[in-house]
Amino acid sequence: MLRCSKKDFAQNCENKCCNSYIYTMRILMVCLGNICRSPMAAGIANALSAKHQLGWLVDSAGTSGEHDGEGAHRLAVKVCKNNGIDISEHISKRFRKVDIAKYNRIYVMDKNNLRDVKVIAGDAFDDDKIDFLLNDTTLFPDPNVPDPWYGGEQDFVQVFDLLTKACEQLRIQLQP
Repeated sequence: MLRCSKKDFAQNCENKCCNSYIYTMRILMVCLGNICRSPMAAGIANALSAKHQLGWLVDSAGTSGEHDGEGAHRLAVKVCKNNGIDISEHISKRFRKVDIAKYNRIYVMDKNNLRDVKVIAGDAFDDDKIDFLLNDTTLFPDPNVPDPWYGGEQDFVQVFDLLTKACEQLRIQLQP
């Protein structure tokens, strides 16, 4: 069986070898610019997958495309690093319609992301695959993950903590 790196999988959706690797779950985290919330959520979920040997492939994308090709926000990188997670090699990319077929689950960070995903996905939108990340938990009354872009380091810390709790709940719910 051939194995592809996550980078190859994300960039080469038609690559047959990417589809031959058996992942227990393919998850995409989606936010607006793909430089703050979704790369942090993907980093956290990948760390949980590795720690618990879940076999998840977790990636992230943004709905705007405004930051395509950029790295994660410096404070997202710093806060993740302070918590033992390295997202320093993250490269922002835009959510595409083909992502609906590539992933088992797609989690958006807020209502605007969900609206944008519906528009981009068009007739491929799948209610069974796409949801708020915080909807899969009983811990959070508001399904919207606040965007730390507009704040300082403490805002990134708070979002990291929220995403960690959400991803831990996800791990519990999706673990085989």
